[in-house]
Amino acid sequence: MNKRFMLVFIVATLTLASCGTPQNGTTYIVPQQINDPQISEITPVYETQVERVNNCDGTNPIYNVSYKTIEVQRASFEVTVGAGGLVTGTPVPSVLEVQLEARITAALAKDYGLTTEKNHDLTLNNVTGTFLEHTIIWKVTRVKGLIDVIYGDGTAQVGFEKIANVELYNRTSVPLDCNNTNLQSPPTSTTSIEIPVATLETESPQVSTPEIPVILPTAAPVSIGNISVAGNSSEGTKFTATQTGIYIFKYIGGSYSTYPSSKKPPVGTLTWLTGIRVFKNRAVEWNGIAISDYSDYRAVDYAYYASASEVENIAKGSILTVSLQKGDYLIFVAVDELPYYSDNPGEVKFEVLYTPNQ
Repeated sequence: MNKRFMLVFIVATLTLASCGTPQNGTTYIVPQQINDPQISEITPVYETQVERVNNCDGTNPIYNVSYKTIEVQRASFEVTVGAGGLVTGTPVPSVLEVQLEARITAALAKDYGLTTEKNHDLTLNNVTGTFLEHTIIWKVTRVKGLIDVIYGDGTAQVGFEKIANVELYNRTSVPLDCNNTNLQSPPTSTTSIEIPVATLETESPQVSTPEIPVILPTAAPVSIGNISVAGNSSEGTKFTATQTGIYIFKYIGGSYSTYPSSKKPPVGTLTWLTGIRVFKNRAVEWNGIAISDYSDYRAVDYAYYASASEVENIAKGSILTVSLQKGDYLIFVAVDELPYYSDNPGEVKFEVLYTPNQ
């Protein structure tokens, strides 16, 4: 074989070997190396989703919802510095997108403990004869950064934005009138503010008339103490506002059972819960011997579970936010029937945070 022809053949073969399959009519150039992503920003955003569920006739006992503000969690990419066939402002080839996505996912899990696979579906249980408005707050963690993609002729930089994680932050339910079921479903609203959280440990968790210091209107929520709601009390815990403002009741732990600790419930019976009914400026309402489903608010209101640890893990981070005038009061009550409260073990604890109206 002609030596000159052989040399041309070898060069052409090596050139083709360094390229991948065509992408939209162009040739994909395989990078020599993809560096780990440089995370420049991690931002938690709290997004509110409102769902109205009509179970007045008993046809909707279970209603499934999911995080719907964002359709997908895939990253979006933009070439900021071109090289190796990547041109500033043009799309990143799909083959490279897959590789970059994998790098980002691995880095977020390893360095920040953020996993995109986390479930963000929610089942709403609705008692027969109720029309409920569920307010769901999702914690959405967004990240931004850059990835260096190294080619033979230089280093390209690809910027990215991604939803790294979606998880349930809080859920509350408010009863509506079954006689007014023509209410339009409210649109999902989105906020971009982080709710400040404070930590307070105290030997005396009961707060009925807290001493609230004078706080400037621009101040962040200030922790003013804890309250405890006993599972064995049908009278509940009364909280009175001594100043007008916004009160945040943040779940910090605990649960209770509707079955006495001295007895073992039947197999398959779930008895542990954190659910609290909250009545504003009125006495606790009863429907016969059962506590009313038509409380003004519901706090950490999740399903029944087999153990305290299960429901307490689900309830982590839950909050109830209420606007109160000076002198307003709330009564927090565990959920059971009047004759059966006395032997319920456990309690639910909240930290109370306060901020003046702005």
